[in-house]
Amino acid sequence: MQPDVLDLKTNRLFPFQFQLAGWAFLFSGLVAVFLIPLLGSGLLLLAVLILTAYRGITFYKSEGAYRIYHAFLGFKSGKKVSYRHVDYLYIHSTRTSQLVNTMVTTGITVRNTEYDAYLKVDDKHRIYLMTHSKKEVLLRKLQPLANFLSLEIMDSAALQ
Repeated sequence: MQPDVLDLKTNRLFPFQFQLAGWAFLFSGLVAVFLIPLLGSGLLLLAVLILTAYRGITFYKSEGAYRIYHAFLGFKSGKKVSYRHVDYLYIHSTRTSQLVNTMVTTGITVRNTEYDAYLKVDDKHRIYLMTHSKKEVLLRKLQPLANFLSLEIMDSAALQ
């Protein structure tokens, strides 16, 4: 028998640079808690908030609802939204480019392709699920959701 609820952890809330800062706050907070307890406690709290923050979505099949939430320290906040039917689950590729300027050269352009996953609900709502730079990893992460909702993953990125 299939479960009635699926909780999908989609992305971290903070980018890579903040994650590094969170680890730095954690290590410096561990040292500072013995030297300056108030500062150390504040750094530890900030580190734990940064490192445990993520975005997710929970589907409730019997209720016909989903909840997009943000989680800090394991506490989730978000409201339930009802839906009638799920149309499809699809992947869309996005090409990004970033000009990196330096003091010495005129700069280089870094180009990447990222893959975004979306869910189309009730013929009008598009729900962003997650992004990854590798399509195979994204497909693997989406497979439990596709099985839960009995959908195939449409790959609009392959059509482009």
